[in-house]
Amino acid sequence: MIGRIIAARYKIISKIGQGTFGTTYLAEDTQVPPPSECVVKHFTPSSTEPETIKKSQELFAREATILHQLGKHPQIPRLLAYPQENQDFFIVQEYIAGYDLKLCRIRYISDRNYYFCIS
Repeated sequence: MIGRIIAARYKIISKIGQGTFGTTYLAEDTQVPPPSECVVKHFTPSSTEPETIKKSQELFAREATILHQLGKHPQIPRLLAYPQENQDFFIVQEYIAGYDLKLCRIRYISDRNYYFCIS
């Protein structure tokens, strides 16, 4: 997957993580000067059966619609695209640099209602 270009635009740079429904990658938008970073989520259907593919397409379209609506919030990454190539489904979102929460110990300050990361 590394080096692959999605929708003739988003070049996969490195793997960020993997979960039950697919893999998340750091990518760059090659059509914006200079190239800007983004996140590509690659959803992998659990089966190649036509019924499973159809259901996956429906769920994918619903998630893209919801992300588009939520992306108008300043603290949620914007949806940039949701291309489909053959039986591969992708969601492309704005990349926001930050901490990997898996590597942090989270502390909560109750009197301020505030969470923060201690590395």
